[in-house]
This record gives sequence, C-alpha cells and structure tokens, in this order.
Amino acid sequence: MDQRPRSQPSGATYVEALQNTSLCFRGTDLAGAAVTTDSLGRPRPISGNFASVFSLTAVDGVRYAVKCFTREVQSQAVRYRAISEHLARSTYDWVVRFDYVERGILVEGHWFAILRMEWVEAVNLARWVERNLGDPAALARAGERFGRLVTELAEAGIGHGDLQHGNLLVTPDGSMRLVDYDGMYVPALAGMAAAEMGHRNYQSPGRSTTQFGPTIDRFSAWVIYLSLLGVAADPSLWARLRDQDAEHLLLAEADFADPDASLRLGALLSHPNPQLREVAERFRQVLVRQPDSPPGLPLALGSAVTAPLPQSAPRPEGTGGLPPWIAGHLRQANPVVLPPVTFSHRYPGVLRWTLPAVLLAWVLLVVSAAVVPAVAVGGALLTALASAGVALVAYLRQPETARARTARAEYNRAKWAESTAARVHGEVDDRTRQVVRSAGTAKADHDRERANLQLEHDRALAAVQRATQRAVAKVELDVRSLTSEHGLAERALLTTKQQEHTRSYLARFTIKSAGVDGIGTTLVANLRSHGISTAADFLEVEYSTNGQYQSRIARFVLTSGSRVRVPGVGEVKAGRLDSWRLSLAHNAMRTQPTALTPHDGQVLKNRFEQRAVALKAEQARAHESERVRRLELRKTLVDQQSALANTVRAADMAAARARAAHERELSESKIAFERAQRELLDAATLVGSYKDITYQRYLRLVLTGTK
Repeated sequence: MDQRPRSQPSGATYVEALQNTSLCFRGTDLAGAAVTTDSLGRPRPISGNFASVFSLTAVDGVRYAVKCFTREVQSQAVRYRAISEHLARSTYDWVVRFDYVERGILVEGHWFAILRMEWVEAVNLARWVERNLGDPAALARAGERFGRLVTELAEAGIGHGDLQHGNLLVTPDGSMRLVDYDGMYVPALAGMAAAEMGHRNYQSPGRSTTQFGPTIDRFSAWVIYLSLLGVAADPSLWARLRDQDAEHLLLAEADFADPDASLRLGALLSHPNPQLREVAERFRQVLVRQPDSPPGLPLALGSAVTAPLPQSAPRPEGTGGLPPWIAGHLRQANPVVLPPVTFSHRYPGVLRWTLPAVLLAWVLLVVSAAVVPAVAVGGALLTALASAGVALVAYLRQPETARARTARAEYNRAKWAESTAARVHGEVDDRTRQVVRSAGTAKADHDRERANLQLEHDRALAAVQRATQRAVAKVELDVRSLTSEHGLAERALLTTKQQEHTRSYLARFTIKSAGVDGIGTTLVANLRSHGISTAADFLEVEYSTNGQYQSRIARFVLTSGSRVRVPGVGEVKAGRLDSWRLSLAHNAMRTQPTALTPHDGQVLKNRFEQRAVALKAEQARAHESERVRRLELRKTLVDQQSALANTVRAADMAAARARAAHERELSESKIAFERAQRELLDAATLVGSYKDITYQRYLRLVLTGTK
C-alpha cells in the first residue's frame, strides 16, 4: 500500500461532500444515510485535531459516528488495523467498536479513508461531572469506575495516548466509554513513535513522541483520578478551580509546569479532607520527581474519599469548660488519706468541774418538778441553755478545734486559688486556639487569593485564545470565501467574454441584408426607427393576446430590457426574425471561447493572490498578538503570585511569633494551675482528717464519753 503522505480534505470540504451521502458514500452501506445537521441544515461536524466526526443514520436505522480525517497520520492504516485486531479480542465494556474503511468517502473525485464507529449515547466526562455536582456518591463511583478502566488498560497492555475528559464518555447508566483511538498503543505497535501528543492539560510537560507504550496514560490518569476524588470530596472545587468553559477538570497545564506556584494544586494540598490531601501530595511528588515515569494510581484510597472529616472531641462535661487535660487531672486526683483527728480532752482546764455542776443542777430541777412544775420547767430550760453554752466554750477551747478551723480556711483559700488558676488557664488556652484558628483562616484566605489569581489569569488567557480563534476562524472563512469567489469570478468573466463574443457576432448581420421573408424596405425602416438594425439589437420576442380581436401581438425585447411593438410586424414576421436571430446565436455559441485566456486568468489570479497574502498576514498578526498577550498575562500572574507569596511569608512569620508567645503563656498558666491543684489536694487531705472535729461530736463526747 502507498504510505506517502497526501493532502486530506478540510472539515469544510467534508461538510460540502456530506450534503449528498448517496454520492459521497456510493457503493457502501452508508449511501443515502441521513446526516445530523445544524440550524442551517448543513452537516454538523464535531471537530478535533486530526478529524471531523459526523453523526449518520444509515437506511437500515443503525446510527454511526463517522470520522473523516483532516490530517493523515503516518502509517494510519497499519495502526488502526493493529488496534482493531487487539480490541476485537477484548471484552471490556469501555471499548467502542469501529471499522477502518480505506475507501470510505468520495470527496472531489477522490476516495479517502474514514473510521466508522458505533454511536454512543453519552456525554463527555466534564459535562457529566458538572451535571452531577449535587451527588458526591455518584462522583465517587465515577472515580472508582475510572480506576477500573485504567487497571483494565494496563492489564491489556494498552496505552490510549490521549486520556482526557473529551475522550471519556459517561452513559446514562453511569458506565464509561473510551473513544478516539488515533494515538492508541497496542503491543503490535511496539517500536513505533507516538502519532499524537495528547491534550496539553492532561500530559506531562516533558512528554515526547518517543514515549509510546503501555504506560503513556499514567500521568493523565493521575490528573483525572485526582480531579474526580476532589469533586467527590468537595463539589465546590469545580467552580473554584475552573472556568465554565475550561478545557480541563480541576488541574491544567500551568499546574504541571510549576507545581509549587500552582494555586489549584495548592487548594487540593491544603484541603480539610485527609484522603484528598494524601493523593494530592502523591501527585505533587510525581510532578517534582518523576513526571515522565509516574507510578500507578493509589486506587485503595478511592473508597474513603467521601468519608466525613474527623471532628474535634468535645470537652468533658462538669469541668467548667476546661481543656481535656485539665479534666483528666481532676478525674485522676487521689489524695493521700490521713488518720482522723479526734478530741484529746473531754473537759479543758477550769471547765472540768463547771459543766458537771450545771448538769447536776439540771437533774435536781427535774426531780423538784413534781412540787412546782412551772418553776421546774423554766429552771430546766435555763439549765439546758447554760449547759450548751458551757459546752460550746469548752468546744472552742479544744486545740483540735482551732487546728480544724485553720485547715478549713486553708482549704477554702486553695479551692479559690485552684478555680482562679483553672479559669486563667482556660482563657489562655482559648486565646491560643483563636490564634491557631486565625492562622488557619488567613491561610484559607491566601489560598483563595492564590486560586483567584490563577482563575483570573486562566479566564483572561481563555478570552485571548477565544479572540484569536475568532480572528483566525474569520480569516479561514475569508480564505475559503476567497477561493469560492475566485471561481465565481472566473466563471463570471468567462460568461462576459462569451456574451461579448455572441453580441459581436450577431452585430455583423443586419436585418436589411438578412433576406427574411416578408421583411421589406418599409419594415426594415420601421425596425431601425425602433432601435433594431442587426441580430444583436434584440434578445427575443414576447407575445400577448389582444382581448378584443383575440389576436397575438408581438413585442421585441431589446438589449436594454425595454419592450417595443413595431408597426407592420405581426406574429408571423416577428417569429421569422426571432428564428433568424436564434440561428445566428447558435452559430456564435459554436465559436465562443470555452476558457479564459492565460492573460485574463493571470490578471484575475494576481488580484486574488494579493488578497490571500493580506489574509495570511492578518492571521499571522492574530497569532503574534496572542503570543505577546500570553507573555504579558504570564508576567502579570508571576508578579502577583510573588507579591502574594511575600505577604504570606510575612503573615506566617507574624502568626508563628504570636503562637509561640501564646504557647509560652499557656505553659506558664498550666504550671500555675497544676501547683494550685496540688495545694488544693493537700488542703483537702488535711481538712478530711478533721471531719470529726465538730460541735455535735464534742457534745456526744461530753455526754457519753464516746469519741
């Protein structure tokens, strides 16, 4: 087979050809197929780097996607044959069946190859993600399905070569299909160079055509997998990290070239979800250490990506809102038990005989109560009060009572000091936590600012690219229009030349010398007076009916477009003159020019070539303007990122100093609290040993002698 490269039709040329499928697919089962059209009724293409794809429904009702190549890949037929044979042996549900037809479509008299594929009702991955942002579980399942797809590619020894959102289709049931096999690697193609480099937002910055094997998709797989995990863990990342019409998922080409300055990657690295952070950090290591030979995906993390974030443990109840470690100290406090203190004397000093005498008097009053009851009762009351007063004085003069009072006062002081120290330490701890939270908030603000800078840059860059695309598309449309206009101009000029030839030929034949039957000298004069002297002076004869006499009236159509009636020239004579002119016109057509002269053709070609040169210059200016604007935007982004980095460093240093100061204060307050707690425990131990030193206990001792 001839492998020499040849010029492929353009996408616009295919659109023209597909307006008649009976012709362009003649002799095939696609002949007469219905093409999906746009609002203008023209075949609607889906354009890519190498081809335009059209949707066709064959006469038997089967729908196909027909790929028409606008550029011929080296050894294209060999590659597709090997790919087809390899995929035919597979049972994977992501495979889209296809046929490579070398004599597939007839365009401008030549046959060109096409790829006929089964039609898949699905949307590309980016559009599917956008539609399912409200369903994190579905997004997580998509990550798992993609992981299985990548695993199956590796098991089959296949490298797709252009793994990206546009080539991953998601069907209504959630399954994934893989399309566009132009750059696919299968084992039979070992030793060949890559046919394409893949989408720039999914490829390693250092990828070359020499990298062509079963591992060429690993970098792209990391990019897609990390993006799917990201939106599954946090759907808000979709709007934060990309424009509405961006040609990427969460990460893009700029993030791979300079990962440390990447705001998008930074947002993933600092995300609260630990599983997402881990995968993002692994990808950052890939970018820094091995972008051209990354490892396989960490698929084990996929099932955990939507796990809820760990929540901080609540503070224990009943500790006054103290930090957990303080509550721990309070719960673990276990003071040493001292032996109980008892009264050492029943009667202190002079009170040894006073209290018994009072008691004796009280007994006598009770005995005499039978003689004088009222006096006895009053005396008993006075005696009881005197006894209690004497016992209270005796209790207060006990040495153990004074020591118990001192111990209890010290316990109350220690309790107040411990409560104050705990409150101070809690306040310092809260202030320290606030410093940490403020630092985290500042970091989040800086991350958002970095992300906004990148988003603004990407948005401006996309606007520049769209403007360039519009300008280039306009130029290309003008070039195509110019080609069409050139052809029309050639045909118009040739028609003019032919008409001039005919008029010149007819002008040589006068009516006077024509010898037309019935046209004598008088009628020749009448015709001349109405502007008709030669066969070139009129174009045809029109007839109308006279309503009154039902006769036909002849009128001559002059070259000026006006219509005249010549007296004496009726229907018959006018018909003879018209036949005479038509006979001469047919003779003129046999001798008229059928092509432009070289001189006329060159003059016309020069005029259009000048316009074509101007259009190419306009296209070059559009590309140069884009290049300059790209450089300006990149410089602006770098300057803004540098300024932000300086601000972040200053804020980090201030936050670190503040945190260090608060941590020192926290440590000091902790020491003070622990000291106060120890003093409280000692005071509690001591006061516990004086629990029996009470007035009631002393009365019992006095009355019964029992301690």
